Order: sequence, then structure tokens, then C-alpha cells
Amino acid sequence: LVLFSDSDPAESGSLFGHGVSYSNGTYTLENESPNFGDFYHYTCNNTSGTCSTVRYYYLDDYYIELSDGRDITQAINDMLNSDNVNKTDSAIKEMIDNWYETNLARYSSKLEDTIFCNDRSIIDLGGWNPYGGSTLSGSFLKFNNYNEITDLSCTNVTDQFSVANPKAKLTYKIGLMSAPEMNLLNNANIRKTGGEYLLISPYYSYRYYDYIKGVSTFGTFLEPDSGLFNNVRPAISLISGIEFIEGDGSVDHPYKVKEDSAN
Repeated sequence: LVLFSDSDPAESGSLFGHGVSYSNGTYTLENESPNFGDFYHYTCNNTSGTCSTVRYYYLDDYYIELSDGRDITQAINDMLNSDNVNKTDSAIKEMIDNWYETNLARYSSKLEDTIFCNDRSIIDLGGWNPYGGSTLSGSFLKFNNYNEITDLSCTNVTDQFSVANPKAKLTYKIGLMSAPEMNLLNNANIRKTGGEYLLISPYYSYRYYDYIKGVSTFGTFLEPDSGLFNNVRPAISLISGIEFIEGDGSVDHPYKVKEDSAN
């Protein structure tokens, strides 16, 4: 998927379609209109209404290009669920893996291979909805964690990150906390660690920026641009039988476990 920025398509003089059909390598606009808008996202960027590669405008000046018969619904599904997602490590994962190798690798037998849920379920397509999604600035795609939910279910297998899952595979048994998990704490004093840090949960997508949930210095929630905010607090799950000694999980009183249990 490649995102493009362009001048206002309403000024282009091109035809727009409510949908598209595809045959023999050619897209044809359906329900054509000379007016770009909420129900008319597709364009061939010409006045004939046919092309081999079609544009889909999800905002008034941002679009993606579709080819090989794919429409916007298929493109969104491919982004989230296709077999080739989750194949490239993020900078954050690389950072966490390096930290794990230095600090926790020797305790691997004491850690549970749990699921870290990067829930990319969509609750509002915004301008990505071809059946009436607003193309005005300020319209954005919202993920499930846009709301402060406490539901820990993780529907899509491609969002269930663990060592054992080949579709969302972790190198080590370590990840990031999710927004629902932080909501369940219901305590800003426990959430705060003395600095800002990112969670695993996506928040919304706007233009070509992705925003994710984070936690502020004060333990309240932030929604930073993922490219401008890179502090993380890795999380692990201990196997059953590890003995707890003291602590409440706060920065001043971290959890402590029995020393022989961690050797």
C-alpha cells in the first residue's frame, strides 16, 4: 500500500465513481459523477472513466492506487489479514528484542508465551468507506481502541502477537501492554513510570500518519504520532508457580518475586 498526496481532486475536471468494475485489465467507474465527494471516491483521473490503475481518495487530497482488480474493501482486508502482513520488524520490536537479549534471555524458562494484542479492528472507516465516508479534513479511520474499552478479546489472528503464532510471530516472549489492559488498571498512579511510553494499541489513522495509544508522565492516556514518540516499557508474563513477595506495580514500589523462582 502506497499513500499519495495530491491537489484537490474536485478541481481536476475528472469523472468520479461510486464504485468500480474490472474486466480484462481495465477498471470502469460505476455511477459516475463529475463531482468528487463522500459517495464518489474512485477516479481514473480522466474524463473517460476507464483505466488500468484506479485512484481511491480517502481524503480531499490523499489517495491510494489500486490495481489487478482490487477495490478499497479488498485493499483494507489485505492490509490487516493477508499472509504477508507482520513480516517486517518495527523499530520498536527491534529495540525490545535487543533489550530482552541483554536483560531477560537467561530467564526465558520462567516466562509464559502469552498474546500481546495489537487490536486493529476498525470501528469507523471514515473516508475509507466507499458507501458514504466523509472526505473532508478531520475525517479519519478509527480503530477499536479509539474508545477507552476494557475488552481483552483479540479477534484477528494477525493481531495476536506471540512466539507460537506464525501469522503474528514474536522472536521472544515479550511485548507491550495494550490500552484495554491499562484501562483495567483504573489507576493513574500505577500506570505512571516517571516518563511517557507507548502501548501496543493503534488509535487512528489520518492522512499518512498513524496514531497509537500511549501513557503520559502522569499516568493519563496520550495519542501520539507513532513516528514522534519512541519510549517503551516492555511487558512479560510469568509462568504459574512464581512466588510474589511485595510491590504494587508502581514506579516507587515495583513488583518483586522470590529470588530462587527467577533463577
